[in-house]
Amino acid sequence: MRRTVRSSPSSGRFGIAAGPSVAAWTRLGARTGIARAFAAACLVEAAGVAASVLWPTATGALVAAALLGGTFMGITALGLAGGRGLAGGDPRRAFALLTASFGLGQIAGPVLAGVLHDLTGSFVLASLLPAGALVVAAAVAAGVPMTAETLEARHAIGRRGGGIRC
Repeated sequence: MRRTVRSSPSSGRFGIAAGPSVAAWTRLGARTGIARAFAAACLVEAAGVAASVLWPTATGALVAAALLGGTFMGITALGLAGGRGLAGGDPRRAFALLTASFGLGQIAGPVLAGVLHDLTGSFVLASLLPAGALVVAAAVAAGVPMTAETLEARHAIGRRGGGIRC
């Protein structure tokens, strides 16, 4: 028996934007530095998250999907490359901490969103809070000094087939 998996209409649009995102963000990272590209990607994603609740129309949903789809994989790739650069020699511990932090966010985020929805009756605050966190992440990333290690990570972009070396 054959099963058909259906996705929502917006999930395809999300995927269309996600496809070229890593290449685009790594290209920007090679030109401007990983920290600056990461900060820019966080700001773009924050705009997408905010648009998802502040622009409650079909156009708003499409804009939100494009902005989120165009950044989420790029942020991950840039974050791993930046972690590698900041770790110095052996990046395994940095990768483990980044992965554990991501996992913690994947657990705590929906719980907090549910609590905020119960308190307010909508997902506006539950969406604006992570948008604000992305703005804070952008500010923190923009303040990361370009040390020898981060410069090496910056130069790792583009080597080995044009991707980020993680």
